[in-house]
Amino acid sequence: MNETLLGATLAGNMMLMFMLWLSNRETKNEILLFKEKIDNSMANIEVELPDIDELREEILSVMGSMNTPSIVDHLGGVFAQIAHAKLARNMQAIPEELQQFDNDV
Repeated sequence: MNETLLGATLAGNMMLMFMLWLSNRETKNEILLFKEKIDNSMANIEVELPDIDELREEILSVMGSMNTPSIVDHLGGVFAQIAHAKLARNMQAIPEELQQFDNDV
């Protein structure tokens, strides 16, 4: 009885290991095919890099058109930070309210 059970268990384990080996082999083949497709598609991509001087001129023109922040900009930042802090405090209270709602139901 015990020998039969041991043999059946070993046969089941061998079958399971074989199935896992087959699925792993198929997965490796799929990965290799996917990698080959990516390599082929990457070979067809041509990237045109912009000239460094053009980039420098564009950056300098953008920086030249920037204005220094005014008092309105600073006050807007203060207001945004206060609003964010208040929102964060309100969001912390939500889980407590949900927990109380679950306890009431």
